[in-house]
Amino acid sequence: MISIEEEFTKFQKEMWSHQRPLLFAASVVEELLLENKKLHLALLQTLGQDREGFNEDVRAKLDFSQFENEEN
Repeated sequence: MISIEEEFTKFQKEMWSHQRPLLFAASVVEELLLENKKLHLALLQTLGQDREGFNEDVRAKLDFSQFENEEN
């Protein structure tokens, strides 16, 4: 498992050893935001597919014709 403290310490060392530490940090943050957005979209797509499959499964198992017949 990745240790957050170790990764942060590594990042700080890399940042402060860079010629322009703030630009380095900004580029790392930009990469993280892009990765987060991709993961968010993938998660939304996966959840949407699972929900569609669940809805179709429920509809296939239920017989709504009984409800229509009772109303009439």
